[in-house]
This record gives sequence, structure tokens and C-alpha cells, in this order.
Amino acid sequence: MRSSTVTVDRRSQLSYWHEVVCATFVRLGLEPLKPRAVGFRAEVTAQNLGSLQVATVISDPHAVYRSPAMIRGSPDDDMMVNLAIRGRAVVAQDGREAVLRPGDFTVHDSARPCRIACPEPFRLLVVKIPRDVFASHSPLPPGATVPLFATVSFETVPVPPSVAPPSTVAPLEWASDPLTSRVPL
Repeated sequence: MRSSTVTVDRRSQLSYWHEVVCATFVRLGLEPLKPRAVGFRAEVTAQNLGSLQVATVISDPHAVYRSPAMIRGSPDDDMMVNLAIRGRAVVAQDGREAVLRPGDFTVHDSARPCRIACPEPFRLLVVKIPRDVFASHSPLPPGATVPLFATVSFETVPVPPSVAPPSTVAPLEWASDPLTSRVPL
């Protein structure tokens, strides 16, 4: 699935983008971060890999948020991984905040209020993981409600040569391999 604001009248692009974001991920609010003339450029490409959804978002600056009322009205129960490819993203949840730069990623819980702000044009890779799938690969005990919020930078996490993806294998192909994807870092 691919959606882009270039297919929409410039006056309707921001509201169209809000609809696309909600349909692709979870119910979210959206706010522009910079005053703009008419128009808003953004696109998302998403595909399912088994029970996971992998999406690439390329957009003008904006923020999305998930409030308690939105969670009650749309009780999605997924873990979200956001990997910054270009630009900066500020992810806030449970009183904590992480600034993502290219190569950094964070995991947050869609069943808890959060805010993601991208103050400059950006590109994110977003992986939506059902909670039960995430939990089956997590050291947390079943039913745990411990707030989860982690940020990792590829620059600071050493990857042993035995688990590094071969340079000839596409990253998503390597990540979907059950042997390499279960190796703890």
C-alpha cells in the first residue's frame, strides 16, 4: 500500500495525511509544527510481513500523538518500533523522551499515551508488532504492564560479527530470519 499527499488538492493535504496515518497505524492526532502556506508533502508505503506491518514514512515536519481518549476509542494493542532514517524525531511516553537521529530507534507501546514530533523533514521506518508477538520474543513475564520505552543507537550498540547481516542480504530479509532476529544484543 502506498499513499501520498501529492494526489490530493493542496488545501486538503494535511487532513488527508491525518486520515492516512490513522488508517495505516493507530488512531492518532496530528499537528503541524511549522506554519505553512497551503500544502503538505508526505507519503507512506506499508506492507505486511506475516503479522508485522513495516512502513516507510517520508514527510514534512509534524507531530502525532495518542491521548487516553483515543486509546479508549481505538484500543489497538501493538508495540511500535520507529527507526530514524533521515531527520530527527522526538518520541515521548510515560514521562520519558528520546531524540532519534538517523540510525537510532525506539520502541513504544500504542496502548499508552505518546507523542512523536519530527521538527524537520524526515524519513522513518516504522514496524508495528502485535503485543502477543512482541511478548513471545520478550523477556517480560506474560501479562506484564511494565512501561516499555527503549532507545537504541546503531552507533553505540556493538553487533558481534556472528550476528551481523551479510552485506549481500537485504536488511528486511535478514531481520525476518528466525535465527538472526532472536539473537539478543
